[in-house]
Amino acid sequence: MADKIYEFSELLAELVGQANISGNQLEISYIKDFFADMELSAEQFNHVLAYLKASHIEIVGYDASEAVEREAESYRKAAKERLDDAVKEGQERKSGIKGKKSGKYKKFNSEYLNLYLEELKHIERMSEEEEVALIDRILKNDEKAEVEYLERKLCVVVEKAMDFNLSEDFLKELIEEGNIGLLTGIKELKKCPEEKEPVEFVEARIESAMQDFIEESLDFESSANAMVAKVNFVSDAAKAMKEKNGSSPTLKELASYTNLTEEELADIIELAADELTDE
Repeated sequence: MADKIYEFSELLAELVGQANISGNQLEISYIKDFFADMELSAEQFNHVLAYLKASHIEIVGYDASEAVEREAESYRKAAKERLDDAVKEGQERKSGIKGKKSGKYKKFNSEYLNLYLEELKHIERMSEEEEVALIDRILKNDEKAEVEYLERKLCVVVEKAMDFNLSEDFLKELIEEGNIGLLTGIKELKKCPEEKEPVEFVEARIESAMQDFIEESLDFESSANAMVAKVNFVSDAAKAMKEKNGSSPTLKELASYTNLTEEELADIIELAADELTDE
């Protein structure tokens, strides 16, 4: 049973990979043929279709039932919740961060990051009363209060960034984005002096800037991985055709073999010009 589950998981991953290569489209007939040897029940096959739809794969020649649409939506919701976990965890621990005078930071490989954190240790943390008082002065256009507030809030940005438990290189960029969010928060707050929760307002801008950066980075990584998969797929196909025919395939032959358009292949070949040739 375990072997069959593993085989199914492998097939499903392979199918999603093929869909990514083919412009996120799959024919319903192709999916049925792909799992033919598994002898899936109708219910099991619907689970597959729901998973594919949740992965933003268009199933050509198929109109999803309400049950499949609901299941696909549940998969999408679960994926979004996993993406938000880091943010939620940071928010839940926020109350434990407030009130500390100077956070203890671990040592990093980056000397720049260590020096930055060392400098923050010498900046006195604000109490809730001090923070509210400084914001009140900022809203009255007190520039000195704004400079002091921004400096004393930097440690909060660092702690929020660390709550995401990211790699060291990623952490440096996340802190920078959080600092931008801090500046943006103060700028926007000055335009909304009637805001009843000014501290929460500013911290929300910090967290939003960090989350936007993470989501953009994940989107970029996903796109990059998809392109790497395409390059590897086309490269392997070209090598296989060359071994079989004794010569490198033409663009038209490669398009027919991979089920990709010649335009798509031309873009991919540019990224792997040392491995593929257009004859």
